[in-house]
Amino acid sequence: MNNEKFPVGRRLGQCASASLVALLAACGGGGGGGAEPVAYSSSSPGTATTTSGTTGVLDAVTTTVDTVATLIPAPIASFETKEYYREIALAMINASTAYSTGASGQGVVVAVNDGAIDTGVAELAGQIAGTGNDWVGDDLVSAHATHLAGTIAAKRDGSGMEGVAWSATILPLTSFATNDDGSTSGFGTAPYQAIAYAADVGVDIVNNSWGSSPDAVIPSSLVSAVRHATDLGTIVVFSTGNAGADQPNATAMVPSVDAATRALTVAVTAVNENGVLASYANACGDAAAWCLAAPGSRILSTDAGGGYLTMSGTSMAAAVTSGALAVVISRFPELTNAQIVNRVMTTANKSGIYADSSLYGQGLLDLGAATQPIGTLVANAVGENVYTGGVVIGEGAAISGNSIVGNAIVGALGGVPVALFDNYDGATFTVDMADLVIRDNGPDFVSDAFGDFGRGHFSNVSAVPGMRLSLSSKQEEVSAGAALHGVTRDGRTMVASLRLALGDETILFTGMNTGFAEAMPANDSLPTEAGLSLLPDALVPGALSLADGGAVIGIDTMLSERTAFSIAMMNEAPDSGLIGADGFSQGATGVQASLRHDVGHGLTLEAGLGYVQERGQMLGATGVGALSLNGAETMQLSVGARLAVSADTAIVARYDRAVTNTSDTGAFISEARDLTSDSWTLGVVGRNAVVAGDHWGFTSHQPLRGSGGTLALSVPTGRDADGTVTGETMTVALGGEGREIDWEAFYALPWGEQGLLGFNFLYVTDPGNSAIAPDEYLGMLRYRLRF
Repeated sequence: MNNEKFPVGRRLGQCASASLVALLAACGGGGGGGAEPVAYSSSSPGTATTTSGTTGVLDAVTTTVDTVATLIPAPIASFETKEYYREIALAMINASTAYSTGASGQGVVVAVNDGAIDTGVAELAGQIAGTGNDWVGDDLVSAHATHLAGTIAAKRDGSGMEGVAWSATILPLTSFATNDDGSTSGFGTAPYQAIAYAADVGVDIVNNSWGSSPDAVIPSSLVSAVRHATDLGTIVVFSTGNAGADQPNATAMVPSVDAATRALTVAVTAVNENGVLASYANACGDAAAWCLAAPGSRILSTDAGGGYLTMSGTSMAAAVTSGALAVVISRFPELTNAQIVNRVMTTANKSGIYADSSLYGQGLLDLGAATQPIGTLVANAVGENVYTGGVVIGEGAAISGNSIVGNAIVGALGGVPVALFDNYDGATFTVDMADLVIRDNGPDFVSDAFGDFGRGHFSNVSAVPGMRLSLSSKQEEVSAGAALHGVTRDGRTMVASLRLALGDETILFTGMNTGFAEAMPANDSLPTEAGLSLLPDALVPGALSLADGGAVIGIDTMLSERTAFSIAMMNEAPDSGLIGADGFSQGATGVQASLRHDVGHGLTLEAGLGYVQERGQMLGATGVGALSLNGAETMQLSVGARLAVSADTAIVARYDRAVTNTSDTGAFISEARDLTSDSWTLGVVGRNAVVAGDHWGFTSHQPLRGSGGTLALSVPTGRDADGTVTGETMTVALGGEGREIDWEAFYALPWGEQGLLGFNFLYVTDPGNSAIAPDEYLGMLRYRLRF
């Protein structure tokens, strides 16, 4: 190659170290001037001298390319060492962010198409993929080529400097002769043959830090070689040259005459240590669509013969970019090399001065950004294609827990890695599935207590014999599941309960936004008034609490003098705002059939069979997108007893056992089987203890608690080259950890003609069935006016 002169006003000697006088023509300045070389032929080695058999190189390269190490993320700061900062280019391209993903060029081979590399220097020990190929056959090693190899892949060993892709390997391709003064010169068509050779042996990237001049003719043999390489999927990197020109060297312009090479050709100009286009660098110019800028000034790297050398030039910028491409390939082995190039171009910094594409092309190389999601993350089911389906995480691919199964879901999903894909090119990102769980904060006893203020009791309506009506209001609540769906609301809602006697033995009851315990006629036998306790679920049979608080309708009838039968249907008031009949299409619907039998001596035994159908949830846990829980069915057996100790005192006890199975699930959770849960209540209530008309009670209650079962997961673990999501099926156990027990004491006495003054004390262990949640205490004084 011919050394070219720098124009007046440009800095001279940008490709040389302080110790070198002569410019290296291979630093983007020269490029085989003279007559047009012969057309490239992959079957003809031309004047090349082969010093190692092609088969041996293929074996070495193929083994390395196919072996991709498992990426192990680490903190960014752990990579920002003295060794890291000695190579100023690394910080300028945010390399530590990329390294924190676990990627550093593992399994990637970069061919350095240049002079002879001194493969014996310490920083390159273990970094050479094979003996490569030599078209020259001399014994001199090149400082320029050795510097490029170190910039790309010098090892990270705590001393000296490190390459951009310190886990990649170098395939040496000697296509330039090294002169006695350290400069290099062209060797016929050898550089072009080396490009094709690199592709033939399967390397991912071939670095070409050499060129001709901006006004030179683009050699047809170069075009043929680049076309051959890009057809095989090899990325071809060229430096733009060091003439300080507005246009790059002709060697970087191959896509302008062969558009098929554009996706895999990268031209690189250089910025100085201040991030500004270097005075020596040829701008991207007409190559802007496939060109970007990278650090090229004062680059410290390996020197032939050992030691280190600081060099400047677009050659160095090209090597930095080749190393960056290797890191991105190792981060996303599922992407094609064309997608890798596109990703690097897209994520290059285009802000400020880098928006000038005539100078900087697609912007300043940002390796950190190239290894992060572009756009938003998408959750895809196993078997789906990342380019045609999926649920955008930002639009709600998540699952909420609750106090029944919340901790169990978090525990079961914790540590299960799941692959998500960005919606730009389907690049894979792995997250812990537990990160997609919106944890419930557990019960808010204070809000529940205040929300119950103003609740009325049944009062006779004299105009309609046999009818009792209650009207009141309660505070609206928003659960974790509602928040997951973006529901936010506040205020109060109307509560209505109605009883209608159908003869002496049958009662029709219904309610809107009311509780099952208040509506059930069977609870009239208790010697206390409904609504005085802060634990409304204590008298609701277990799983039926999932459907409680909305619409309820039922009938209670005496089958004999001592035996009664009741059946009730209820529907949870859904968080979307629907109530009443419209609400039966959403939320949870429950049916309870029960028998009560008076065995005498004040003892009444009860047995009930319940069924709850949930839509869009499972035991109250709500999921959307790939973690959707589209429905569940629960069967429950309840047994209970009531003992009237006296006319004014009764002991109540109840135990509920439920089994839940999913009727339909989303992409990640394929099935939930035999989820067991239980609840129980034990208490004593009474009236007229201190003054006539007072009410009192002591209650212990375990709310519904999940205790066992399994989740069958279909876990995406990656994708293939076509975009089809691959994965595995696993089963995880659900088990309860904490056990919430609610202990309450209350007392209410008449205050005025129609009022009650009440005192409540509540003590809760393991709130929300969370073993790590602190116990809670609540004391309350409240006044209730009847109407």
